[in-house]
Amino acid sequence: MQNALAFVGFVPPDENDLVKRVIAVGGQTVECRADTGLTVDGKARDEPYLDPTTMMADPKVYPCLGPEFGPVEVPKGRLWVMGDNRTHSADSRAHCGSTPADAQRGLICTGNPTIGTVPVDNVIGKERFIAWPPSRWVESSPPSSVSSLGSRWRHY
Repeated sequence: MQNALAFVGFVPPDENDLVKRVIAVGGQTVECRADTGLTVDGKARDEPYLDPTTMMADPKVYPCLGPEFGPVEVPKGRLWVMGDNRTHSADSRAHCGSTPADAQRGLICTGNPTIGTVPVDNVIGKERFIAWPPSRWVESSPPSSVSSLGSRWRHY
């Protein structure tokens, strides 16, 4: 039953598999500020897949959908990943370190960048389609390289 429900996306494949969107790869710098939004190497990200209804927050009003973070230079061989439901996602932001002074200012992910990033070797595949909610049913393009920024990848 677990495998059948996982196949259509109603339950996680197992407790160790996660699906997140690749935002930045090794060598790139990612950060988010209220005045600039999410940027990679200083360029604003266009993220049309973010759904204000699902997140219960509008990214046009709250561009970071949580605390400001970074800048984080992603180490080589690692990925910065974020969920599409940013207000309810334990993604790279939730696992990164901050210096005590930055944490007091409400700025996260300014410490060790390795903590919040995912090794490329942990990527086990690209999602093929979105099963829930039905309004987002789409078939994804065939898997390409992990460096396809903005693609949703499954990792453990």
